[in-house]
Amino acid sequence: MASAECRGLKTQRMATAHSIDFVALDVETASAAIASICQLGMAFFEEGRLLTVETHLVRPRRFAATHTAIHGIDSSVVTEADVWEEVYARVRSRVSGKVIVSHTLFDRRSIFQACCRDRVAMFSYLHWIDSCQIARQAWPELESYSLGGLARHHGIRYRAHDAGEDARVAGKVYLLALKEIAERGNEPPHQATKRPVIGR
Repeated sequence: MASAECRGLKTQRMATAHSIDFVALDVETASAAIASICQLGMAFFEEGRLLTVETHLVRPRRFAATHTAIHGIDSSVVTEADVWEEVYARVRSRVSGKVIVSHTLFDRRSIFQACCRDRVAMFSYLHWIDSCQIARQAWPELESYSLGGLARHHGIRYRAHDAGEDARVAGKVYLLALKEIAERGNEPPHQATKRPVIGR
């Protein structure tokens, strides 16, 4: 009985430490330049529930046909969109100081580089968590840890290469992975510190 109670306490502590209140972020880029953000997706989760998903188009300097073929965004789509500095100014306060989740740390590097290019400060965050790494810990037996592969495995509807959809599914996968890890009695490590670290 005491052992079961201890396991329950451990699960509760894990859920508290590894927050179920977070913002999942995703970006699409216009070219091979990592800072060439053309779409930003944000999915807001509170108490483990999805509240809302937002998608913001961004007007980059140029598009590469190879990237447009992937996500379908080109210069005609972003004619009336704002540049990164303006979009970032609107969303910065809403993500600052939060737990951030993204599927791989590509999105963190992309946002950091876009901020460096435009000479604006990267927002601070409590933790930045890589949902891909958490998924690998939760389901080591899987062959694919892509968002598409994980969505299929868990029966999550998903339209790939849309930043809002990618953010939503990354958040869903993260929550499912936390549940799996909790049931196994393990605690996932935090994936990042408050300062962005590039190239890890």
